[in-house]
Amino acid sequence: MFDQDELVDLIPLQAIVVATEKHTYRLGEADEKGQRTIARDGKPLRFSSCVLARLCRGEPMRLFAAIGQEVYELCTTPVQAVEIGQ
Repeated sequence: MFDQDELVDLIPLQAIVVATEKHTYRLGEADEKGQRTIARDGKPLRFSSCVLARLCRGEPMRLFAAIGQEVYELCTTPVQAVEIGQ
């Protein structure tokens, strides 16, 4: 479903909370394929699971999500903070 070459090895597998310049995202623990649940505080997303491809403070968070048979890429505003295990 997702291109494994797009995944980053250093992204934590635990649940995380990511604060960007505009929103806060809550991502569940990653499964063996890197898929995890996702929710955005205050403004719901059109999808509830994703594969996180890039997570670096000061840079946009990048993820891939499927809606039906279509795969979409989402790039957020720059990440300000990451809390692991939340």
